[in-house]
Amino acid sequence: MKQALRLLSRFILTSILLVLVLGSLVVLFRYVIGYDPQHASAADVMFQMLAAMREVFAISLVISASVATFATIRLADRPFVPLVLLAGTWTVLLVLGSLLWSAPGFDQARAVASVPEDRIIRVAGARVFSPSVEGLLASPVLVHQLDRQPGFELFTEGIVDPETRALTIPGRADIVLDLTAVDASYPAMVAAPDRLNPLLQDISGLNRLILGAPTLLLAVALGVFLLSCWTPARLTRWPLFNAVLVFLSVRGALWLVNSIHFGELGSLLATVARPDQLGLVSAGVLAFISLVFIVTLVLLPPLSSWKREVGDE
Repeated sequence: MKQALRLLSRFILTSILLVLVLGSLVVLFRYVIGYDPQHASAADVMFQMLAAMREVFAISLVISASVATFATIRLADRPFVPLVLLAGTWTVLLVLGSLLWSAPGFDQARAVASVPEDRIIRVAGARVFSPSVEGLLASPVLVHQLDRQPGFELFTEGIVDPETRALTIPGRADIVLDLTAVDASYPAMVAAPDRLNPLLQDISGLNRLILGAPTLLLAVALGVFLLSCWTPARLTRWPLFNAVLVFLSVRGALWLVNSIHFGELGSLLATVARPDQLGLVSAGVLAFISLVFIVTLVLLPPLSSWKREVGDE
């Protein structure tokens, strides 16, 4: 029991650290350029941090649960009790999180104050920075065109045409920035690699579902699925390969759930199920995958022989 409590405390600590770290990264991602400490109050930062923690809560718990599964298999002499205790804990946290974070008020974070418009502006498909704007002359001018890679160009000056309300660069007829299309927001001048966008979309979809209502059944189904990932975690004698299998299992589950609610599978299911029944469908899919994993686990050799094969005993 002492070992089970030690593993449980590690899991809770890992979850808290991930929520804080990933939440901080979200805030930095959004405001690494637009955030201005001279104009933002401590309350603004706190609200933004709460909003970011709310967004990363579900995926942080999923990652922590996956790590806890490995730790339980590798470290626990008798993993049944620790694993059941961990599974119950992360399922309860998912359920409570879906209730807490979906409560009114947590999604009302105010925008962090940004730098003045004469320094950084968002103009249609470009972002523009100039440290000095006097009258109709900006000098120097840094232009980041979003549809180009890397897209950053530095010019000695830019001129504002008061008639067309456009910013032009002398000698560059291809750069004419319409100042009537200035965006009021100031997003960061960084973006995630394109190859990560599908994963980020699926994480965002899971987050929307966990924070929506009703989500209790889906949260429980996800908790049971994470418990069943014990099977791919010891499916072969190569622990690193097993880690890849767990990642692929979780990745596949995220895609399935997101596709059922917001993607191609949802369009197909629309002919046989109402939109309010998709939660039951996604929970049923997770439950079926969990059942397959659990049945497979019964067919695997005993854990003690597996540990001898991987050199843990």
